[in-house]
Amino acid sequence: RVVMGEGKTEYGLLLAFLERWNADLDGEGKLPSAALGVAGAEGGGGTTSCQWTEALLGVGYDVVLFLDSDESGANAMVPGVEAAGGKVVQWAGEMCTERAICEHLDAEGLTGFLATAVAAHEDAEPAAALSSVVDAVQNRQAPKTEPPLDVAKWIEVGTDLVKARQIVGMAASNKGWFKSVDKGKHLAEFLLARREFKTGPVADTVALLREHIYFRPAPPAEPEVLGEAQVEVSDTTECATQVPS
Repeated sequence: RVVMGEGKTEYGLLLAFLERWNADLDGEGKLPSAALGVAGAEGGGGTTSCQWTEALLGVGYDVVLFLDSDESGANAMVPGVEAAGGKVVQWAGEMCTERAICEHLDAEGLTGFLATAVAAHEDAEPAAALSSVVDAVQNRQAPKTEPPLDVAKWIEVGTDLVKARQIVGMAASNKGWFKSVDKGKHLAEFLLARREFKTGPVADTVALLREHIYFRPAPPAEPEVLGEAQVEVSDTTECATQVPS
C-alpha cells in the first residue's frame, strides 16, 4: 500500500504521523505500518499527485491519497481516483492544510502556530526568521503590536478572530512556511500536541487517514469442513455399476 502525500507539507505530516502512530502501536504490541507493507510517497503537488495515484492503482497497488481540498483541478480528479479504487483523504471546506489548521485555533493557538513557523524557518538566525514571519503577517494587514506575533494583542486592538485566522493561514500558505518535508514534520508535531485537534473536523480527517493506512482486510473465511458422507450402496446399485462380462 502506498500513502501519497500531495506535496512536501503533506508528506512531512504523514511521516510524523506514522512515527507517532507506529510508536503507539509498538507499545501495544501491534504491527507498525512497514510490517503491513505500507510506504509513503510525495506526489509532486495537486493534479500530479492524482496522476501518480491513478498510475499506481493501474498496476495493482492499494493507494491512499492525502491532499488539500482547495485546488479545483485536483478536486475534479478525485472521483476518478475513487472509482479506480483509491482512498482519498482531504480537509473539509476546500482549504489548504495551513488554513484548515488555523480555522480551528483560538488566539493562543494562532500565536503557537506562528511560533512554530519561526522555529521551522530555514533561516538559522532567530532574529531573521522572526522578522520574516512578522513581515508576512503585517503585509496581510496584521496590526503592528508588541510583541508582534501575539495574536491576543491583535484582538485587543480590533482584529477579530476570524480575520486573524485568515491572516495567519494565508500567510503560511503563500509564504511556504511549511513547504518542505522537515517543515511539514514541525507542523505535524504542533497539530498532534494541540488540544483543539483531539476532536472536530481536523481530528476526523487525521483519524480517517490513520484508518486507511492501517486497514487490514478480513482474512478469507475457512471453507466449511463437512463430515464424511455415509453412503450405503444397495445391491442394485452395485449390480448396475458392474461391467458385464
